Amino acid sequence: MATEPRPARRVAAALLAFALALRAPGAGRARADETDAHQQADEPSVSSFDLRLGWFEQDGHGFQSQTQPSGKPGSERATIVQPMALFRIRQGKHVQHTLVIPVDIVTAASPDALDAISSASQRNEAAGIDMTTAIAAGVNDFVIRWGVHVEEPLRAGNWGAAWTRHLAEDNATVTLSGNASFDYFDNISQEGYTDEQRSRVAANANLGASQILSPTTLVDGSYGITYQVGVLEQTWNAVPRGPMRVPLGEKFPHQRTRHALFGRVAQMVPLTHTTLKLAYRYYVDDFGLSAHTVELRAYQYLSRWLVVRGSWRFHTQTGVDFYTENAVNLMTGPLTPRTADSDLGPFDADELGVKLMLLPRRAPWPWLRPHSFALSYERYTRDNGLSMDVLALEWGQEL
Repeated sequence: MATEPRPARRVAAALLAFALALRAPGAGRARADETDAHQQADEPSVSSFDLRLGWFEQDGHGFQSQTQPSGKPGSERATIVQPMALFRIRQGKHVQHTLVIPVDIVTAASPDALDAISSASQRNEAAGIDMTTAIAAGVNDFVIRWGVHVEEPLRAGNWGAAWTRHLAEDNATVTLSGNASFDYFDNISQEGYTDEQRSRVAANANLGASQILSPTTLVDGSYGITYQVGVLEQTWNAVPRGPMRVPLGEKFPHQRTRHALFGRVAQMVPLTHTTLKLAYRYYVDDFGLSAHTVELRAYQYLSRWLVVRGSWRFHTQTGVDFYTENAVNLMTGPLTPRTADSDLGPFDADELGVKLMLLPRRAPWPWLRPHSFALSYERYTRDNGLSMDVLALEWGQEL
């Protein structure tokens, strides 16, 4: 006979489910009835699915865009529509597969100049498949992940695996994970021509841990290292050399090592049914870029089945050592590192967001209980002129 979980473990389960798993409607949810026939059967069966429609509107200017005369930042105007489907497939009691199918439809000002010959970049479609398999084996959890992505100039694949060990009666965990990705893409020049193909490879390793400090407090953190090798630059990006001069192409070193340190604390306030999460991330790489990111999230129950989440994120970074807005200032040569990409320059950024979520199986009306809904809006701005508005609508159903 199974023993009743200890109170600390019940609190841990509730805290993990609410403070960490509320990333999207239904994320991390489990079926309430553990004897459900779909879970007991060995054959795979879809236990739930989610559909998401995201709308991204971006505006701003950057020197990597060629929509303006030489020496002036061009438009980075972009509209991205992203429908996405997520399926959870249960195979027995201890194995669950998660299949994500995203599709991107992009219209953008900045890449239009790339395809002066074909004009193909005025609208670009992209699609992919991402499969994650989670296996629960006693005090150990195993995750295997793979995916592919295809769009007009790019083909990519990724693989990964993770192991989690549950310690101290499930009050603490330790996680090891590794990932690898391979990109194979067209070598598009600034003039819009393609010269064969290029590739790059990235390998990533992470160590993470979590610990329950009290019945209402949880902390977790991680360290990650990533190594990249190959053609790391965007082959069509422009680096200006002043007015009336033909810009240079972007050039990166052949390899890059990146480090990221992350920490987070989640605090429940039972009196008000509120959860607060404060996170910090430090990033540094051997291109000379370092960054600090602070994020605050607050979850508030409006009712037993309705939750609102507010978020604020601040990011500040230095630029890479070879960032420039006028390559005349560099000792330029064929192999001299250089970039004018605004993403790699120094800037400060703010992001504000709000999300309203309907939790499955908690609605007062039986017909609504298998469903989850979410509506979110985020506003992202940074002081080098880029801004983005993101609107997302999500719907899910348990089967």
